[in-house]
Amino acid sequence: MKRYFALLLVLACAPAFAAGSGETALRDKLAGHWKTSKEYTLAIAEQMPAESYSFKPNADQMTFGEQMAHIAGANMYFMSIVTGEKPGEEPKDSINLKIAESFIPTAKFEIPATKEAWQKQRDQMMAGLKEKVFAGWPKETVDLDVKEIAKSEKSGWRMRELEFTSESTVRARIYLVESLAGAKPQRINLYVLGENEWEGFVANMGGLFPDVLGGQTRQQERGDGPVSGAYLAVRGVGPGAWNVDEKKRTQILRRYWLLGQTVDGMRVWDVRRAIAAIRSIDPSREIRITGSGYMSVVGLYASLFEPNISEVALQHPPMTHQNGPQLLNVLKVMDIPQAAALAADKCKVSIVSGDAEAWKYPKEVAEKMGWQTFDLTSQK
Repeated sequence: MKRYFALLLVLACAPAFAAGSGETALRDKLAGHWKTSKEYTLAIAEQMPAESYSFKPNADQMTFGEQMAHIAGANMYFMSIVTGEKPGEEPKDSINLKIAESFIPTAKFEIPATKEAWQKQRDQMMAGLKEKVFAGWPKETVDLDVKEIAKSEKSGWRMRELEFTSESTVRARIYLVESLAGAKPQRINLYVLGENEWEGFVANMGGLFPDVLGGQTRQQERGDGPVSGAYLAVRGVGPGAWNVDEKKRTQILRRYWLLGQTVDGMRVWDVRRAIAAIRSIDPSREIRITGSGYMSVVGLYASLFEPNISEVALQHPPMTHQNGPQLLNVLKVMDIPQAAALAADKCKVSIVSGDAEAWKYPKEVAEKMGWQTFDLTSQK
């Protein structure tokens, strides 16, 4: 909803843009995007049977009919501002004017004074994640059906491209990179790749393994050389990227919301399934989950639901879900620092961040509980 409120503000200022062609082009582009959103919303409303307007994905969300009414009411209110008319009454359930605030109340947690108090907080947060955030995960898991679809050995290194089933309609890929020299490491690093990380992966590995990466290769930009580990391309990334226009991409993202999911929430599921796939190949090795930016947080949440993860390493993650990743209802339950504390109760958590103060909660919880599992490195 933030996107649409920002869009409406720009449209409201359209008269001020009239003097410049660049501003007019921006206005027209935003208006076109809004028109696409309108057409898609109306198409969805028309497709939904009348008897299903009372449907809601879970108890914490509006019904389909309430959501349609909310959208209509908010549009009427804001368009009265755009046209210069006296604004009507703001919809009772409107949260769009509070742009500087969190759209939903953020759960607040005090530093627990005792282990019992921490266990109560932990159980409350985990229950919230299962019931409100990840309730849209598949109820039944399907066979992983892990298949090796490509392999290459060169200059003392081997890359294997594995495909596995994340859910019935989604196949994801892992790229296993291993040195052929020396003993096999006891631990394997699982790198969670977003779009930017995928570009870096291809730039670093494409020159050595063009026959595996195929058409995905890029001009090599870094001289790091191969780094062993398992590289996961989650849905929408790498070979499974959604190479579509903005309209189609928006439609894809919205379908997840209509199913009571988000893309990022299902990417957490992809990581969980990737862990299972790796263990099906070699159950003896420890797994360390790592990533950068908001994709590191996707890996962090996956670790909360998987046993025997040795470490979660986050490179410059966002400090709050207001900056991503987008997970359904998550701020009603917790924020990223609380997730880090939950993980530190299970395994080692290493964070590199330029804002040490943002990680006060997990740091103090770890100290209070006597854990030696939380490590914070301050780095801009």
